[in-house]
Amino acid sequence: MATEPLRARPPHRGSGSQRARRARSNNAALVLVAAGALLGWALPRWERHLPEAGLSFDASTAQATLAAIAGGMITLAGFVVTAITLVVQTVQAMSPRLVSALGHFSRYLVLFGLLIGTALYALVALSQIRGDSVPRVSVTLAIGLVLIDAVTVLRLLASLRHAVTGGGLARAVGERLRTVIDEVFPAGGPGVGGRGAGGRAGLAGGPGVSEPGSAGRAEAGGGVGTPEPGPSGRAGTGGGVGTPEPGPSGRAGTARDVGASESGPAGRAEAGGGVGTPEPGPSGRAEAGRVIGASESGPAGRAEAGGDSGAAYFAVPRESEDRGATDGTPLIHRGPPAVVFAIDEPRLTRLAARHDVRVLLRHAVGDFVGSGVTVGRLDGRGPLPAGLARRAASCVRYGPTRTVQQDVGYGFRLLADIAIRSLSPAVNDPTTAVQALDQIEEGLLRLAGRPLGPAWLLDRAGRPRVRCPAPQWPDFVSLALDETLLYGCGNPQVVRRLRALLDRVGAEAPKDRAQPLHERRAALDRLTATALPDPLLNRMASHPDSQGLGAPNDENPQ
Repeated sequence: MATEPLRARPPHRGSGSQRARRARSNNAALVLVAAGALLGWALPRWERHLPEAGLSFDASTAQATLAAIAGGMITLAGFVVTAITLVVQTVQAMSPRLVSALGHFSRYLVLFGLLIGTALYALVALSQIRGDSVPRVSVTLAIGLVLIDAVTVLRLLASLRHAVTGGGLARAVGERLRTVIDEVFPAGGPGVGGRGAGGRAGLAGGPGVSEPGSAGRAEAGGGVGTPEPGPSGRAGTGGGVGTPEPGPSGRAGTARDVGASESGPAGRAEAGGGVGTPEPGPSGRAEAGRVIGASESGPAGRAEAGGDSGAAYFAVPRESEDRGATDGTPLIHRGPPAVVFAIDEPRLTRLAARHDVRVLLRHAVGDFVGSGVTVGRLDGRGPLPAGLARRAASCVRYGPTRTVQQDVGYGFRLLADIAIRSLSPAVNDPTTAVQALDQIEEGLLRLAGRPLGPAWLLDRAGRPRVRCPAPQWPDFVSLALDETLLYGCGNPQVVRRLRALLDRVGAEAPKDRAQPLHERRAALDRLTATALPDPLLNRMASHPDSQGLGAPNDENPQ
C-alpha cells in the first residue's frame, strides 16, 4: 500500500487567541478606571480612622494639587490617543495588515485606562476634602500615581521610536514569526535531511529511510543492525523482515527493522529508523507506524523523537486520507464568509480521542472559506454521537483577517509587504527592504532543516488524531522572496542582499530543498541583467553582500 510520510506533533497549547488577548486588554483598562474611582472614594473615608501620615498639605494646597493632577492626566490621555493615531498611520503606510498583526494597541489601551483611572481617583478624592480635613495619604498616593504614569508614558515614547519605523516593524514581525515557527514546526527530531521528491525522508548522517514497496513490504534504505525481540518474541535478525503479526482487523503487517530496533507493547518499532508493525486506526484499517529518527515507542505507541522535540514522521496510508476526503461526516462552516485564523488544537484532539475518530481538515490556517463550505471531515467507525461534528467544527476559529498566531506564511507575507512597499517609487527606501530581508533570512533558516508540510496532531496516547494541512518548503520560499525579486531587481543594494540570503540559506538547507533556491538565483540573474544594463551596476550587483552595500572586503570580493 502506498504511504506518505507526515509530520506528527502534540497539539500546541498557545497563550490564547488574539481576540482573547484583546479582551484581556479591554478588561484591564476598565478595571484600572473603576479601581481609580473606587479608591478615590474609599481611601479618604478609611483614612479618617488612621493616624496622620503622608505629605503635609493644607486644604487649599491639597485641592489645587488634586485638580492639577486630574487635568494633567486627562491631557496625557489625549496625547496617548494622538500617539495611537500616529502609529496607525505609519504602520498602514508600510502595510495595512500590520495594524492588527502586531498588537501594539493593547498596551496603549491599558496605558489609557491607567491615565483615566488616575484622573478619576484625583477628582473623586478632591470631592472628599471638606473644611480643614485633608486626606494626606490620599494626596500622597495621587502624587505617587503621577510618577508611575510618567514612567509609563516615557516607556511608550521609547517604544514609539521603533514602532514608527520600517526597520522596527520588520523586527517586531520577525520576532513574532520566529516564535510561531518554533510552535508550529518544532525543531529537533526527524526531518534534518529533509524529504525527497519521492516522499522519502532522510537524516543527516543517519540510516536511510525505509519505504514500503508495492507488495506492502518495508525496504530498508540504510544500515542494518540487530533487532531485539519485543513482547511478541518475534523479530528479524540483521535487517531481516520480522514475522508478520496480525492486527485487530485480522490483516497482517510486515515490519523490517533498520538499525537496532525494538518492538514496543503496541507493536510499533522503536529506535533509529525502524518501521513498526502496522497498527489499526479508528476505521479498522491497519496503518504503518513508521517513525523516522532516533525515536522510541512508549507503552501506548507514542513516537518520541530522540532529539529535543516531539515532532516525528509517520507513514499514514494514503488510502485513509483519500477515503476521508470523500466519506465521513462533514465539518461545515455555518457562519458568514471569513478567514480561518486559528485552530483550537488541544480541544479538537481531545474530542477526536474521546470518540475514537480522526479529523481530516481540508483548509489550512489562513484560508478564506465561504458560508456552508466543508472545512474537514470526521473519519471513524460506526455512527457518531449527535453534535460531535458541530463541536469539532467549532474548534476552527474564524475572523475578518489572517493573524500570525498559528500562520507562519502570514508572517512571511507581512515581511514581504514591508520589503516591496519600501521599494515602491513613492517610498524608494531600499535599506528598509534590506532590513526586512534580514528577518526573512532568519525565518527561512529556521525552517530549512525542519519537517514541513501536513501534520498529524497526536493525542495523549500518541495516536494521530487530527490532520492539519500546512505549506511545504517551496511554498515558503516563493512567498518570502518572489515579489522582492520582481520589484527589487533594479536596485543593486537589494540584489546583493538577496544573493547573500540565497547563499546562506542554500548552505544550510538540505540538498533536497536546494532546487527552489537555485531557481530564485537563476531568476535573479535574468531579472538583474534586464533591469541593470549598465556594466558597472551589473558587476556590482553580482556580488553577495549581507549588508546590501558596504560589507567587509572578505565578504564582498572585488
